[in-house]
Parts: sequence; C-alpha cells; structure tokens
Amino acid sequence: MFKRLINKGFTLAEVLITLTIIGVVAALAIPSLIQTTQNIQFKSAAKEAVSVIMRATSKMIFDQGGNIMGSFDNSTAVVNALSSYMSVQKTCSLGNSMGTGKCYHYNFKFLNDQDYPSSAPYSAGSAGLILNNGMLVNIYGGANGTETKTCSIESIPNFCASIDIDVNGWKGPNKLGYDIVSIAIMPSRPAIDDVFGINDPCIYPPNTGWNNATNTGWMCISKILKQ
Repeated sequence: MFKRLINKGFTLAEVLITLTIIGVVAALAIPSLIQTTQNIQFKSAAKEAVSVIMRATSKMIFDQGGNIMGSFDNSTAVVNALSSYMSVQKTCSLGNSMGTGKCYHYNFKFLNDQDYPSSAPYSAGSAGLILNNGMLVNIYGGANGTETKTCSIESIPNFCASIDIDVNGWKGPNKLGYDIVSIAIMPSRPAIDDVFGINDPCIYPPNTGWNNATNTGWMCISKILKQ
C-alpha cells in the first residue's frame, strides 16, 4: 500500500517572521553598505582630483622657471595661471569665490563633523574655479590672498597657497576627508605632506577619536593616496 505524500508549505506566520528578519537585517546592513560604497567613490575621485591639480600645478611652476616665489601678487593670479592647464568652465576672483552661484562652498565641515569656523577670512583670501568635470577648486592665498607672493601664509615658510578640491561639486556632504581634500603649493612644487602645520590624525568614524577637535581632515589626502 502506497503512503500518501503530503507537501506541507510555510504558514503565513512563518512567512511573516522570515520577512521581518530579512527586513531587520537589511535595515542594519544597507546603510553601512551604502556608506562604504560612497567612501570608495570619494577616495577614487579624490585621487583623480589630486592627480589633475598636481599635474597642472607642476606645469605652472615649471613654466615660471621652477620657482614661484614672488611670481603671483594674489590668489586670483594663481587661479588665472592654473586655469590655462586645465579644462575650466568658470573662474572666481579674489574675495568673490565662496558662496551660492560662485566657485566654492561658503560653509563646509571638518572630518569630526564640526562646522569650519572661519569662513569669512578664508573667503576674503580666496579665489577659485570650477572644472568642466564639476569639481570645485578653492585657492587660499592668505590674508587678502596676497601672501602668495611671499610664500609665507599664516607665518608658515615656503607655503604659497592651499588648494581645496570638492570632488563631487555642489553635492554633499561637503566634508574634509570625504568629498573635500587639500594640497599645498610650495615655491618649487605642489605638496601633500604636512606643510600646513596641522596635527591631524585623520580618523574616520566610527573609530575611536574621530570626533576629537584635532581630527579636522585637512591632511587626509596623504592617507587616501596610500590606500
């Protein structure tokens, strides 16, 4: 005598419990996955941006005889010189670079999620440009943008200007170490080492110490380029 085979399916309660578990796991995992993917994209874009800017800066310095000490009266002059070595859609002059409809953000954040506190003087000494690929570039030349000539910005010797690059344009998060990276212009070369005189550990959340006051993100490009 044959036994009847009975196919038993899942009950509605079992299906709902399974879907609930999957939903909870997805809710926990997807934000982390999205953040990881964005970080990879930011780092890749940062490497590309720094490569473009450093090549242009190196050519500019070479064409100035290998040393730009005394070559540029202010940050506008640096912007005008650099723009001839890149594909540029817009330039902004000294003191007219930062803000809506200009070339760079007036407000942005440190890596520790604190607001940058000194936008007014920073804006007064800056000029900028927007590349054809949408990247925003701000060039800070010290007090009123004129310390580019003496290469002694904020009393740091052999520091002609800082170049801040937002790799994804006007989109967020507008934060140093993520979509904003910085390099320096020295008299004879662009630099990514610590010429800024900033003690910056470059700690990304959720690692311990990421929200410390010294974790600004200014020097994260050195770490990004090594990854």
